[in-house]
Amino acid sequence: MRQTSDINVLDTRVLPRPMDLLAEIPPTGEQSDLISRARQEIHRIIFGNDRRLLIIVGPCSIHDVESGREYAQRLAGNRAPDPGNTSGHGTPVLLKTPRQDLRNNQPIFRELTLNR
Repeated sequence: MRQTSDINVLDTRVLPRPMDLLAEIPPTGEQSDLISRARQEIHRIIFGNDRRLLIIVGPCSIHDVESGREYAQRLAGNRAPDPGNTSGHGTPVLLKTPRQDLRNNQPIFRELTLNR
């Protein structure tokens, strides 16, 4: 019988738990403050206490660090110029499912996180 599933899968590995990633690469105080403020702003928008429009933009995953960096730079260049209508910042988010870079066996999340 011919294999029909996972025919393009080269390797599988257990991903690190989010708590392990945070222990390895903890956010700075400034990053923690940004995350807290962004979550509060998002909460106010969702529950109608802030009239701004919430738009969540981004790729579903990143498999190439350079492409991810280029995407982030292009997106940052499109921020709304009026600080009265925007929080003035994006919210950096760790990849939901970090993957290994198969070329050099380095965790992609680590390189992206260290470059933030």
